[in-house]
Amino acid sequence: MSTFFDESIKRLKNICMLSRTNRSMNILPPSFKLRDPVIHQVRKARRQGHICSLILLSVHQFDQFIRQHSSDTMQHLTKVLEHILRDTILDYVDASRLIGVKMVHTNVYGIFIRETMPFLAQETDALAILIGKSIQTDLNFELQERDLTVQIISGATQLPADIDDEKHGIYLAVQEAWLLAAGLAPVPYNSLKQQLSQIIEYKDITVLTQPILNLQTGEVYGYEVLTRGPIDTIFHSPEALFDYADRVQLLSELEFVVIQKAFEEMKGRGIMSPVFINITAVTLSHPHFERNIKRYIEKEDIKPSHVIFEITEQHLMRDFVSSSQVIRKLRSLGFRVAIDDAGAGFSSLQSILEIIPDIIKIDKSLIQEIDRVAAKESMLKAIMSFAHDIQCQVIAEGVEREEEAGVLMRHNVEMGQGYFFAKPERFMPSQGRLNLDEMKHKIHRLRSVTAS
Repeated sequence: MSTFFDESIKRLKNICMLSRTNRSMNILPPSFKLRDPVIHQVRKARRQGHICSLILLSVHQFDQFIRQHSSDTMQHLTKVLEHILRDTILDYVDASRLIGVKMVHTNVYGIFIRETMPFLAQETDALAILIGKSIQTDLNFELQERDLTVQIISGATQLPADIDDEKHGIYLAVQEAWLLAAGLAPVPYNSLKQQLSQIIEYKDITVLTQPILNLQTGEVYGYEVLTRGPIDTIFHSPEALFDYADRVQLLSELEFVVIQKAFEEMKGRGIMSPVFINITAVTLSHPHFERNIKRYIEKEDIKPSHVIFEITEQHLMRDFVSSSQVIRKLRSLGFRVAIDDAGAGFSSLQSILEIIPDIIKIDKSLIQEIDRVAAKESMLKAIMSFAHDIQCQVIAEGVEREEEAGVLMRHNVEMGQGYFFAKPERFMPSQGRLNLDEMKHKIHRLRSVTAS
């Protein structure tokens, strides 16, 4: 009886909601049998002569995620994702342009936008990347208590103007946007993919470096290579550049270009200090990885002992057997290996256990506010103890405040990197001694304060 009563109340609430203005429920409204508010608004916008575009968002490889986790975890993921989507969308899409947001398939969300001017595909593509990245960052922050990490993929397209049936037009647009989100659309069809392909072909990237300092002596131990795309483009941001390259299956090609540019800089500027180059498991498992690396070092006459490949957690290393074989070959050539993002999640710790790296880089999320959060300091001590046991060096990333650097020195962390010491810039020429002296002075002053 109570079940029947509850269902009746639910139906009554839904019927009452139909009388509301569509604006009050245009973001993930409940499911209606009589009328879909979002489709109704799409139909209305098109009849008023507006062009309608669609941005599609979804969790990457959601089908695999379902098989690996419980229904409770999946419900939690969906609940958190939809909450973040509601909070985020109006930060990027003006309310006057937003038609509505609805789930178009299981865990696939469509953002419908009213265009008041000629449709600019590249701008909407860029908007899709920004929204997807923002939601991914917030979502992973909320999921970290469950040791979950997800990737959000996104694609954008235009609803076909020559189809009168909105439901059919939306269906076609969803299929099209999904191909773009998955990186399966042909290059000429996707303006951003074409732009990225040209960046890779012409090596139109800039490599910056950030010094890594010895916290005992103040000397520069080495440099980490950081990448920027062309200025005044969406790809100037490294997050957008590498995230989109992964989405359209060009990540390895992009990372090979970064390695080549880094080697060219090392040779051209006579850099003899160790240089850290980020690389994902995607590229590490590329069939031509070893061949390409050998070719690059021979061309630029680079000593492998001067290069440390920094394996990032951005793409989880799943096949440890084959990856370990590649790493053994790299080490046999004289290269060293670092694991990035230690302390940020379970996967980096698993990679450390499987690979036993030469260097562990502690993630900035653990370093930030470490002087104010006792649990972070406890985690640092645990990582330092483990690193001592496996005889590997430790670098703390993201040091931005003097107090954070002081905690690192108190626990004898060997090396540090971050804005407190120096911002990223081009490879420092020999005349840059003033900056080096300033960094050294900071460290010596902190060491004396810590010692007292």
